[in-house]
Amino acid sequence: MKHEMQSQATKQALVDSLKQLLTKKSFSKITVTEIVENCGYNRKTFYYHFEDIYSLLRWMLEQDLLSVVDSNELTSDPEKVIRFALSYIKQNRQLLTCVITELGHDELRNFLYDDFAAPIRMVIQKTESEIGLTLDDAYREYLTSFYTSGMTGMIIRVLLRKISSEDEFIEDMITTFHVSLTALVQARGHRM
Repeated sequence: MKHEMQSQATKQALVDSLKQLLTKKSFSKITVTEIVENCGYNRKTFYYHFEDIYSLLRWMLEQDLLSVVDSNELTSDPEKVIRFALSYIKQNRQLLTCVITELGHDELRNFLYDDFAAPIRMVIQKTESEIGLTLDDAYREYLTSFYTSGMTGMIIRVLLRKISSEDEFIEDMITTFHVSLTALVQARGHRM
């Protein structure tokens, strides 16, 4: 347990160093040497924990998203899920822009997808419960994938500042969830 905690602390120090360097220059210009010198470690320590600078970036994103998800205790309320997404973007715009620039839209979409699938599934299950119908597991997973993909795509549009109004965006997303999801559960659901 002690080794695991120490390893986590070392990884976090490397992440903090990378974040600090990202405020001064673009990701593509940052080297492993700069990261380790900035936090007092050596290259050997870096490569013990990470394969390369991209694996550090991926780990950093995973940890950031996990901490934000944990701190927000997401529920089955679509508005809370959407507001959480917008809050995360505001807090991490520079980092997420870096990911899009360096790793592409697909990589960011993959990160976001993994973190939003569970809350979206909860929204679907809550809708089933409210209507008194249940979906087949396969169709529920299809809807989870469908809505999660749509939401992550819209989140990327928000990140790229391709929406005009945050309030309008939230209202549109909530309406889409409520109207379409209710209709789909009614069309494909079975009595509980």
